[in-house]
Amino acid sequence: MGSGRPYEIQHNICGNLCNEHGLASANLPTKAAIQQGSGTLLMIGHQEVCFNLQAEDMYGWLNTQAGYQAYALQFHVHTLNSECGKYGAAVYTYGAHERSEGKYQAQYPGDEPRGYACILGGSPSPKFWGCTTHLTPWDPKYTRQQFEEAYGMVALTALGGTPVLWGGDLYLSPGELEGLGGFSSNTTTEADACPTPQYWTNSRGYRKVDHVLGTISVPCTQDAYIDPVFWGDPSIEFCIGASHEPPCPWYSDHRLVGGYLVP
Repeated sequence: MGSGRPYEIQHNICGNLCNEHGLASANLPTKAAIQQGSGTLLMIGHQEVCFNLQAEDMYGWLNTQAGYQAYALQFHVHTLNSECGKYGAAVYTYGAHERSEGKYQAQYPGDEPRGYACILGGSPSPKFWGCTTHLTPWDPKYTRQQFEEAYGMVALTALGGTPVLWGGDLYLSPGELEGLGGFSSNTTTEADACPTPQYWTNSRGYRKVDHVLGTISVPCTQDAYIDPVFWGDPSIEFCIGASHEPPCPWYSDHRLVGGYLVP
């Protein structure tokens, strides 16, 4: 179990549904995790986010906690949602030098436009790219194609010498990632890399589909999983279920995970 504040956080916050409907309370699990321990939070990846009341709230809160304009926000719009306006994926990084955002070429017909949001972070160094994505769940062919596009950008960036911290709700298990677009666990580390069972984060297939990944290694003294009891406040829902009532489903793909990858 990791001790201290995680360096990376990945959470599909289910911000437009799950009785959150665009409310800033969907950020409570992330805020609770950040408030524990010490150390520099490098990156947060959020999916199913409402920009106005959730992404902007998280952005403002991070910088208030830091005491100065330390964190940056980049947003990829999936769609305009009646519940919350701009709706999509958000990445927050410690420091910002460049930004990148875009759609994948492979798009499942009728689905909201899937894509990525990235920031070249580091304040001022070491620099790293922090990226998040939410792939399509509707057809495994398109899911794999979108991942291959994403990993192609990651691999090219890492080849140029800049480490990449990335992840999201990928709808692909660790075994399914292997070999896609040249992906290899030998060169890209899953933050949940310690010799313990990888925590399931999907209730519809009992498999891990939410990932914190890095083109850097991680010591196996710390784990990617965050337990609300470990953090001392079981009232904070680290998993947001459709009923929005504790206890949260153990296998939810709306469960928060954290990583300890250091660029």
